[in-house]
This record gives sequence, structure tokens and C-alpha cells, in this order.
Amino acid sequence: MRHFADPEVTIVAGKRGERGSTYDAYEDLIRRLETRTGCVAGIFGEFVAIRRLDCPEFPTDAVTDDLWLLCTMMRKGGRSIYEPQAASSEAEVPNAAEVARRSRMAAGRFMMAKELKGLPPSFLWRVISHKYGRLTLPFLLPVAFVTALSLAGRGRTYRLAALAQLAMYGPGLLRLAGHT
Repeated sequence: MRHFADPEVTIVAGKRGERGSTYDAYEDLIRRLETRTGCVAGIFGEFVAIRRLDCPEFPTDAVTDDLWLLCTMMRKGGRSIYEPQAASSEAEVPNAAEVARRSRMAAGRFMMAKELKGLPPSFLWRVISHKYGRLTLPFLLPVAFVTALSLAGRGRTYRLAALAQLAMYGPGLLRLAGHT
């Protein structure tokens, strides 16, 4: 609550954590860096604080109500920040349930695209890169990996790029295969 002493702060997002989740550790890092550079472009709907007087009435058709709330509040001005010490915890989710959840969230982002209208340009860029840009990663990362492999014979830099990608993809691939 101490962050609300700053009148520019309109939303304080807490940390949602699944025990053992590499993805949540990645999200934590992103939110910390976003807060340091202005404001966060993503909040966990189940763990967020806003001033009671600023709380809008939620629409009944909001698919991703956390994205709707964030965009609504940012159009009014102010900042959204992350407080990692305000944390919740939940059990690890099975892979199939996680894939289904992420698919629903991705579909919801497209259904809520109209919420991007009227956002401040700097925040709009954050939301587009944070919420929509990452949806392209499953398609772009394999292209980058294949490119690095095909260029590995041309020098050390390309070999290092391919090895770095293998080091990063390896744990994820093992997890998908059921090895933790």
C-alpha cells in the first residue's frame, strides 16, 4: 500500500507464483524491469490493488478483465507498478492445463484488442510488445535457432548463438517431455 503515497501510482500489481515455475520467474524479472522504466504492461487479475475511488465498474463482456482494468486505468493517466513482496502462491499446474490457460489468455488478448484504443503511446508500445509480441515467439525462436545452426560453420559467434539457444531451450523441452 505504501506505493499509493505517490499520486501517480494507480495500480500496484502483486507477484503470482507457481512453485517451481520458470515462466513465473521470467515474468517476475520482466515486471521488475518494467517498473524501473515507468510502468508494467501486465498484471495478474487475482492479485492487484487500485484505489477504491478509482475502481471502474467492470463490463460483463470483458474476456481478460485484468487487461481491461489495466488499459482503462492507464487511459486515465498514472502508472502501474509491480510489488514483488506482495505475493501469492499456488501449486504447480500440469502442462496440459497450462497450455489450455495460455491459449485462453492469447485468445482473450485478441478479443480485447479494442482496449488498446486511446492508450498513451509509450504504454501502448509496452502492451503490444508484452501482450502481443510474445505470441510470435513460438514461431520466431525456431527460425532463429535454425538460422544460427545453419550459420554455425561461419564462425564462433554463430556457434555460440546456437549453443546459447540450446541451453535455453533444453530445460523447456525436457519439461514438455515430462522430465522435471
